[in-house]
This record gives sequence, C-alpha cells and structure tokens, in this order.
Amino acid sequence: MLVFGLMFLRLAKYGFHDAGWIIRPALHDVFFLQSYLPGTYGHFWSLAIEEHFYILLPLLLFFMIRKSHAGDNDPFAKLPIIFLLVAIVSLAVRVVHAALVQPYNYFTHLFPTHLRLDSLLFGVLLSYWYRFHSDRFGILVNRNLRSLFLISTLLIAPALILEQSNMITHTIGLTFFYLGYGGFMIALLHISLTMKGIAGWLMQGLSYIGKHSYPIYLFHLLVISQLQKYRLLRGLLGMSLYFVGSIAFGILISKLIEFPVLRLRDRIFPREVAEPTVVNIEEHRLEPLQRPIEPRSKHHCESYGRANRHQFARSVRVSRKKIRS
Repeated sequence: MLVFGLMFLRLAKYGFHDAGWIIRPALHDVFFLQSYLPGTYGHFWSLAIEEHFYILLPLLLFFMIRKSHAGDNDPFAKLPIIFLLVAIVSLAVRVVHAALVQPYNYFTHLFPTHLRLDSLLFGVLLSYWYRFHSDRFGILVNRNLRSLFLISTLLIAPALILEQSNMITHTIGLTFFYLGYGGFMIALLHISLTMKGIAGWLMQGLSYIGKHSYPIYLFHLLVISQLQKYRLLRGLLGMSLYFVGSIAFGILISKLIEFPVLRLRDRIFPREVAEPTVVNIEEHRLEPLQRPIEPRSKHHCESYGRANRHQFARSVRVSRKKIRS
C-alpha cells in the first residue's frame, strides 16, 4: 500500500506523463529488489534485505531439522558455526568491496543484501542461545553484566564518531554495530525494571513508541526533508520538531496503514489455533504449550533453561515428523 500510494502521488504530481520512471522503481519495491535496484523511497531498501533473509532463514532451519537425528532435542546445534562463517564471509566481502568500489555510496556500500545478512543472523543466534541454552547463557550474562554494557558501548562508539563514508564504519564498523546493540539488548533483558512511579510512566511511553518504531524509522527522512525545505531544521527547536514530528508521523502511519493491514491479514489468514500446540502422539490429542517460565533471578536460570528447552524440543520433534512425512 505504501509503494502504490507513493507511486500514485508521484504520477498525479506529474500529470501521469512519462510514467515509466515512476512505475519501474515501484516494481523494484513490489518484488523486493530495492536493495540492488532503485525503489520509490530511500529506506525501503531495508525491507528488501529483511524479505530476502526471511526467505533464506526458513530454508536453512528446514534443512537443519531435516538433517537432524530422531530424538535430537537441539537440531540447530550448528547454528553458531553457520553464523561464524556468514559473519566472516560478510565482513571479508565488505572489506574487498570497499577497497575495489570507489567512491563510497550508500547504494553500493550499505544497501546490498549480501553485505548485511550477518547482522540479521546474529539476532537469530541470540534467540537460539536464549531458548535452547538459557541456563548457561543466563548465568554467563548475569556474571558479566557490567562488562557487557561497557564492551557494547565501545563497540557502538565508532559508528557515533566516524563518518559513514569512513571505510572502518561500513566494514568492521557494521560488525561492531550489531554486536554492540545485541549486547545491549541481552543485558537489558536480564535487568529487573520497575513499572512504578516516574520510571514506570517513562517505560510505558517508550514501549508505546517502540510498538510503532518501524514506521518511525521508515519515514523520519521524509520529516527531515520537509523541515529542511521550510528551513525549520535549525538549533534545539529544529531538533525537537524533528524528533516529535518523526514519532507522531510514524504513529499516524501505523494506525492508518500498518495495523489495519495486519488486522486484514489475520482476518484473511486466521490462525488455526489461539495458541501454539503440540501433538501428543500416544493419546492422539492436542495439548497447549505451557507459557515459558520466566526466571526470577540468576539462581532460577538453570531450571528455566531446561523447561523452555524441553518444551521447544517437543515442538521440534513434531515438526520433524511432519517434514519427513
């Protein structure tokens, strides 16, 4: 809807004359080619990368389950090795690409899918550790929380100091960036946050903004361009207008387009059951999965890990039987 909406607005603006230069980028967006070919809007390139990744990831997981042995509670045990290989290859390709392709350009050095897959796979790796090895993973994180915050800050620092055109930023800097923010995320998940008083009010506000974060990211450049057009992006007032305007416009787009489309999707493709289920082979009936047991402290990490790992393993065994049948 966003793609066709932008296309129609541009066609109307130019009186529907010489439509080829407008329709062609729209087709790039429709088929998710905009990480390699120009699309209708700058930030849509990230949509292409995500779609490419979410096509490749299920195939990878499918083959890992397919190749696993019967009774194996962890068919994704080779995921850390796969991530390491992808991370090394992606970084090497970024370095070679930066050395051979000059001058620097966003489209050639930041947008291509094959240069960015490692960051998305790192998120999958963290989820794997959290779900399958949460006992050891939780204990390790809790023991090194302060160091994790410090190291994560140092990893993110180059991206905040150096220009994007600097070779360090768009090569090893991208690796530092996803490692740093991944470290922050994991550390924050292991900290108890209060929802009372001013802190609770602040967390609720941030949570509400986070629910609309993707449209905010997509369209903050549009807000910047309009503020620059009318010479309003100046000083503290200009920055305040930029932040408030980006958040407000992102929330508006969410409510007008994103959430209604998601509701329409759920209506057309309803979920078969209200909650995840596994098949009890012996009794030939469905049983709902229990909700994951959240650890109350680091002393609960070991039992929490076993409970979630065994629960997930049951689902994997059923999935494996369905795939092989």
